[in-house]
Amino acid sequence: MDESGDLGLKGSNYFVITLILLNHQDCLKLEKIIKKVNQKFDKKLKNINEIKATKIHDKIKFQILKEISSLKLNSYSIIFNKREINNLNWIKYKNKNEIYINIASNLVLKANIQNVVSMKFDRFVPHYYRDSFKEKILKNLKYNESSKLSFVDSKAYKGIQVADIISWCVFQNFENNESKYINKIENNIHLFKYKNRII
Repeated sequence: MDESGDLGLKGSNYFVITLILLNHQDCLKLEKIIKKVNQKFDKKLKNINEIKATKIHDKIKFQILKEISSLKLNSYSIIFNKREINNLNWIKYKNKNEIYINIASNLVLKANIQNVVSMKFDRFVPHYYRDSFKEKILKNLKYNESSKLSFVDSKAYKGIQVADIISWCVFQNFENNESKYINKIENNIHLFKYKNRII
């Protein structure tokens, strides 16, 4: 899971959280894909220690999206319109970490994900909110007893880096009305609008 945009009163008009789901075998393939992309664009990525959509050239983004199309990957994104009056008031008066937790748990609920063994999140949520975050996520997640939820350094997990790219593509579609990125996503992509309506 990763996000694009911001939850401040100023800044972006939209905030997007994206969750990607894939099996263990495709996780290993994903690692190889990112390694292959790093080798192909080694000069362009020379001073970049993590693949993030805001830091890499479009050519690299498109290459990654093309490569991951071979994977059995499902992508789920929830779009939070900050300019809708109810959402705007929420931002004014509520802690942004609690807003993030609410949107993320709503995404998990809408995605109706089952049999999850491991879930990785970037460190957007401060450590003192993480127990609350896990509790809300688990409440909306159909999981088995061995399921593990963890907050990790996105530099070490290629899945989070890909979630960042897909989230950014969805964000561009809504924030800047730029569809050329989202149109390149060939995997099974599901978009949800916060609250409670599929778009």
